[in-house]
Amino acid sequence: MIDTSALRESICKTFCGDLAVKILPSGIAVTTTFRDAASDPIACFIEQDEGGWYMADDGHFLSDTVARGIDIQTGSRKAFLDRILAPTGAWCDLINFEIRTHTQQTVPHPDEILQFITALVRARDVTFWSRERIKSTFKDDAYQAL
Repeated sequence: MIDTSALRESICKTFCGDLAVKILPSGIAVTTTFRDAASDPIACFIEQDEGGWYMADDGHFLSDTVARGIDIQTGSRKAFLDRILAPTGAWCDLINFEIRTHTQQTVPHPDEILQFITALVRARDVTFWSRERIKSTFKDDAYQAL
C-alpha cells in the first residue's frame, strides 16, 4: 500500500525545495524549481509601478525566442501564447521583451503567482513547434485516426 501522505510530503518538498522568495529594491523575486532551455530557473518578478503591482518574467524567454527567428507576433504561435497567458491577465510585451500582467492594487495572491508561473512554463512549449515536428505529429494522428 502506498502512503499517500508521505508521497504528498515528498512531492511538496521536491516542488518547493528550490523555491525562493526574495525582496528586491523594485519588488519581489520568486525563483522556482522549473528550468528553461538553458537550465536557468524560471523566475517571476512582482513589481510596483504608479498604478499598483504587476507580475513579469525575467525578459529572457521572449528576447531569446525572437532572436532565434521564431515568429510569436502572428499566427498560431501568437494565438497559443495568448490562450496560455489570458487566464493570468498577462500578455507578451514585445517592446520590453517580457511577459507581464496588468497592474492591480494589491500584491498578487499566491494562487495568482502560481498560475502565472505555470503560464510561464507552458509558454516555453511554443519553441518546440517546427514545421517538421507539426507535420510528423499530424501524420501520426491521421494514421491512428484511420
